[in-house]
Amino acid sequence: MLSLTDNSSLIKRGLVCLALAALAAPAFLPGAKAAAGEITEFTVKSAYVYNFIQLVDWPALDNGAAAGPIRICVIGSAPLGEALAELTGRQVNGRSIQVSSASAADSGLADHHIVVIGRAAQDQLPGILKKLEGANILTVGDLPQFARKGGIIGFINEGGRVKIELNIRAARKGGLKVSAKLMEVARIIK
Repeated sequence: MLSLTDNSSLIKRGLVCLALAALAAPAFLPGAKAAAGEITEFTVKSAYVYNFIQLVDWPALDNGAAAGPIRICVIGSAPLGEALAELTGRQVNGRSIQVSSASAADSGLADHHIVVIGRAAQDQLPGILKKLEGANILTVGDLPQFARKGGIIGFINEGGRVKIELNIRAARKGGLKVSAKLMEVARIIK
């Protein structure tokens, strides 16, 4: 027989699972391909990035820069970049999303809200993170140990599922405020 405290623990775990499912489910991504055979790891990661826009607060967006698009830059990731490109033109809180690609050496990285770094840029990761350190830019990595190496959000695969690690210190250093909902579903790296 379960006690009241056992029930509240079950309810809390259930709510966290529902929040994770809502974040990762491509069905919550407007226009996402929902046929069972078309959902890939990269579609799920793209859905996460879409939801990050709603779960992270950027100081620059709160200070009058809300008129322009949300700019996402992809470095070194063809499959993920293709999935993210489908976000172009979508709306979040009345703002359109604009996705582009760049090289690690691109001086325009600081003009973006989100920089997604793929596996092909792994050798350039230290330089990219150093260049973006302290900027109001959400760094998202599709690389092993990304959040542990100083990135803000890193994708990890566990048991065939896409999960995320969140580096709170890096987010704070960049002046980004991460919602409690996102913190509940992420593995926190301090």
